[in-house]
Amino acid sequence: MAVYHKRNKYGSRKITRDGMTFDSLKEYRKFRELHLLKKAGEIADLKRQVEFELIPAQFEEVPTGEYYKRGERTGQPKMKRVCLEQSVKYIADFTYTKNGETIVEDTKGFRTADYIIKRKLMLYRHGIKIKET
Repeated sequence: MAVYHKRNKYGSRKITRDGMTFDSLKEYRKFRELHLLKKAGEIADLKRQVEFELIPAQFEEVPTGEYYKRGERTGQPKMKRVCLEQSVKYIADFTYTKNGETIVEDTKGFRTADYIIKRKLMLYRHGIKIKET
């Protein structure tokens, strides 16, 4: 039984099948295809929604307004770590191994500017070229 959800701005609808939620019908169909290839032994280690860090979070040490009262650091300001920028991550639709090579695959209906930048960062930072379907 399929459960359909509200459309997003690019026209795709989330779909829930077999207890899993997919971002689109196209992504679900690709998963079924890859799952059959896995059963046939043509691919291995099939994973969904794998996260890759492209740019790490950036922090700054700032004084708390308090000072150490004992020990080696007596009189020095206490510091806390504050996040200036959160990390940038790319979440791949699928990853799997084929003939000893790891493949990162993404089902795309529309290539946004954000996606294009992340695709380039994946190649630059991890040396991984994303296979688009």
